Amino acid sequence: MRLEQIQLTDWERALQNQKYSPFHTAEALEVIDTHTDAEMRLFAGFNGQRPVALLPIFIKDVPIGKIVLSPPLGLGIRRLGPILMPASPKRSKREKINSKFAEQVIETVDADTMSTLFWISCETEFRDPRPYKWAGFNVESLYTYQLDLGSSTKEEVLNSFSRSLRREIRDGEADDVRIKRRGQAGALDIYEATKDRYDEQDKTFDLSPEFMFDLIEALGDHAAVYVAESADGEFLSGIIVLYSNDTAYFWKGGTRQEQLDHNVNSLLHWNVITDIFEDPSKESINKYDFSTANNRNIVQYKRKFGGKLETYYRIESNSLPMTIAKRAYRLR
Repeated sequence: MRLEQIQLTDWERALQNQKYSPFHTAEALEVIDTHTDAEMRLFAGFNGQRPVALLPIFIKDVPIGKIVLSPPLGLGIRRLGPILMPASPKRSKREKINSKFAEQVIETVDADTMSTLFWISCETEFRDPRPYKWAGFNVESLYTYQLDLGSSTKEEVLNSFSRSLRREIRDGEADDVRIKRRGQAGALDIYEATKDRYDEQDKTFDLSPEFMFDLIEALGDHAAVYVAESADGEFLSGIIVLYSNDTAYFWKGGTRQEQLDHNVNSLLHWNVITDIFEDPSKESINKYDFSTANNRNIVQYKRKFGGKLETYYRIESNSLPMTIAKRAYRLR
């Protein structure tokens, strides 16, 4: 295998016909690069002239040395990491590519030195972090829910929801909660509601509205802003959904409005799912990813949708200096 650093145009060509997240697209990476102070490097592993592995990396110099990240900090991106694209379906070929690619990336960015903090959060499609574990890195298993939409009808999906979730959807419809598609104005309402919720919980909300707006604009039809309004037009809640070539991702929003008797987010998610079934432009979408399933309180709600629990991996440097650095740079 030959490891090369490539440009966005080459990245875009290499990504064609592969499974990827919205943040792996050239459009999203260009926006990310604009909004981070880390240096973006796009690595590709080649077998001859054919790309067989990809990894976007963001490198930032810090007092301890350097931080090597995928995804970068402060942009509200939960997962990025490597994409494997073997020509052969054989497991042995895939594992060989994975091992060689990991080895060369680690060597190229000096990931295994004491002065480098290496931190990668992978997509669910990346299922084999063993080469990084063998190289001495810590590997943590994390989780998300993904709802299968490709082998069921809309009615079957609704019937698979918990009874309380179906009741919340009906209550929202009965109360004349109106779900609408909005653009930047809706995204701003979602941003402000989410930030207010973080402030109430004494948590830091690093995401900037400018990044949110630029990302939505860059992704075009691969991003959607859904808002819930009362009959008199009052903003109640909203969610931002991003689309890859086969998966819809719940990205931001979903703040619960305490003054309501029911959770309007259930109706919001149901409208997203309904549109996936009914909108011809969403025909290729066969999964809905709920972003995370690691917080016990949030899980109690998300599991009502009956999605499948999927694993994703976090890979990071494993040493005492790096443990201290992780606390300082809020990588958890």
